[in-house]
Amino acid sequence: MLGVFCLFVNVYRLTFRVVPCEDIALPAVTSRVPKQIFVRSLLESGSEKLRSIADLFRVGSDLVRLPVKPVRVSFLYCKRGGEVSYLWCEYDARPVIRSGQSYYFDVVLFESDASCERSGVSISADVVVELMERLSGEFKIFQYNTVEVQFSELHVVSEEDLEVSEDYDTVIVEFKTPTLLQYPKHPRLRNYPSRHSLYPQPMLVVLSLVYKWNSLNKRNYVSLAHVLYAPYEIIEVSHSIRPVTIQFRKLRERGFVGWIKYGIDSRSEKRFRTYLKLFKFAQYSGIGRSTSIGLGEVSVRFSKRSSD
Repeated sequence: MLGVFCLFVNVYRLTFRVVPCEDIALPAVTSRVPKQIFVRSLLESGSEKLRSIADLFRVGSDLVRLPVKPVRVSFLYCKRGGEVSYLWCEYDARPVIRSGQSYYFDVVLFESDASCERSGVSISADVVVELMERLSGEFKIFQYNTVEVQFSELHVVSEEDLEVSEDYDTVIVEFKTPTLLQYPKHPRLRNYPSRHSLYPQPMLVVLSLVYKWNSLNKRNYVSLAHVLYAPYEIIEVSHSIRPVTIQFRKLRERGFVGWIKYGIDSRSEKRFRTYLKLFKFAQYSGIGRSTSIGLGEVSVRFSKRSSD
């Protein structure tokens, strides 16, 4: 049964420390800072592999519209007593980073044959080492401001690491950044604007994760049957979800943040194990739309109902 998961070889999460040289007012979507640093430094490199990765985020590139990218950049965040707090604001408000203080961002890379075939972008351990070197130093952002960036740590996750003990039957998902969870759209409705749910319905959450999973899977897909069973096998137990509005690509988009607790009760052991693995995968892939620039960032905890 475990052999059906042939998703990727490794996931690499690179963490970088950012120290501004002056107070800087940022856009609501603070991933624009690491995105600028990321694209500029890679385009200036002499490596074709790094330049192709930069094209995933470069305006005007054919790859920028790729629905599931093998690279993600996070919002800026602070570390406070072991807790991570992402920086973003609603509406037109602008978060401010202070001179001399430490902030962080992550770059997540998926080593995926399927994604390489679709995009031509190759992720490997050698590329990760080059990124660690290129994304360190002093950088200009928004033309006038200066920040110092330093590599902090590398976390590598293999396919086997995504396995979750079968003893767990409860999942607590915390949506750390605004999550834009789209309703599926029939081709006849392609001229209608996209709509986002203001609540993490199990069917939509699983649909998002299955789509991302299959986009990075070369051979064996997760069946869409999981999406149909999700409303009956993933039960909402409790939640604290609130709607938010964020300025995003010149538009105001409605999404949500907060946490939700799901109980998993499946008649199929295979589906049960797949649900758990998808939720663990969500910590690296994100949930919903535009996760490549930090939206839909989640943390996930597993527990047993008897211990709640």
